[in-house]
Amino acid sequence: MFGRGKDKQDPVKQLNSQLKELEQRIAPLQQEFEQRVSEYRQSVAPKWEYLQLKESDVEQNGGLNQLGAAGWELVNIAIVQTGEIAKIFGTHAIYTFKRPVQPLSEDLLEQARELQQLESQRHALATQINSSVWG
Repeated sequence: MFGRGKDKQDPVKQLNSQLKELEQRIAPLQQEFEQRVSEYRQSVAPKWEYLQLKESDVEQNGGLNQLGAAGWELVNIAIVQTGEIAKIFGTHAIYTFKRPVQPLSEDLLEQARELQQLESQRHALATQINSSVWG
């Protein structure tokens, strides 16, 4: 009678062992999958740029219709009365706009690469000058 119970447990132990093995194989694959999905979603998600203007600056930029024609969508108007922004701008309305970031053309990308190379050279020269002056 005791032998039969043990016989029934052996297959259960084997199944539990196989289950643990599968779970150990699944966990890193699941984590990698979730990471890749997250990266993919970020890569295809729309990218936005934002613009905040004081009420007087909206008119200086041609008004709401002109900003809209330039692709800017008004998403918020905030009345600022307190805090750090009020110290800088005073009490007034702040208009917040957004528009999708458009991919750069190939010639602009090339120009950006050239600028980046020049910036690297500038940084290297400035470092060399600082080393020479300050030893």
